[in-house]
Amino acid sequence: MKNKFFVIPLLIAVTFGVILSLKAFPKQYTVNLVGVKYQLGAENNYFTKPITIHIDGKLYQSITGSKTFKGTIDIDDEKIPVPEDQRGLEISF
Repeated sequence: MKNKFFVIPLLIAVTFGVILSLKAFPKQYTVNLVGVKYQLGAENNYFTKPITIHIDGKLYQSITGSKTFKGTIDIDDEKIPVPEDQRGLEISF
C-alpha cells in the first residue's frame, strides 16, 4: 500500500518533468526555401525572378503555449541596409 502512494506521485512528477523539458528547450530551424519575386501591376507582369530565402534560428515555446522565433532571415540578391551583426529577429507568434 505504501508503495502505491510513493509510485503514483513519482510517475506524475516524471511525466510533468518530461513535458516541461520538451517545452523548455528550443527547436533549431535551418531552412532554405525557393520562391518567386514579382511586382504587382499590369505594366510589371514581366518582372518575375526566382529567389532563395534562408531561415536560421530557434523557436522557443513557453509553458503557456506562446511561441517566439529568434534568428535571421536572409533573401538572396537583396541588399539589406542593416549591419550584419544587427540582423537578428525576434518574432512572437
